[in-house]
Amino acid sequence: MRDELFWLQQLFGDKGQGWLAAAYLLGLIVVMAYRPERIRLPGLFRWACILFALSIMVPPVLSGMFNLLRGIGQGALGRPRGPSDLWTILYPLLNAAGPVLLGISLICALVAISPGPRYPAPPQPPRHPLE
Repeated sequence: MRDELFWLQQLFGDKGQGWLAAAYLLGLIVVMAYRPERIRLPGLFRWACILFALSIMVPPVLSGMFNLLRGIGQGALGRPRGPSDLWTILYPLLNAAGPVLLGISLICALVAISPGPRYPAPPQPPRHPLE
């Protein structure tokens, strides 16, 4: 039981962001497969999908780059050479990239499938008497 909980925490994180992403992905697939006519703004829906993919890919890439740059910034003896205060400020900002992208993607998808304003049909011009 303990091993399963460990793997679930590794896969989905402690705060449930993984479950939110899985439910959101399922919702995107359902809308595209069963209700494509519901998508009012296809371009915005496409951006929502792209931002969702970025919200999954960007945090590990940024974390890897952060660790690489932090390793380069250390000297031969493992002591930091540069200002370490920059890393303490930069690391939480890098970790916030995933949830921020996921939130923006969710907003874009909701706007893309929300019903738009209903305007009355434009009046037809009067017919010409000779027609």
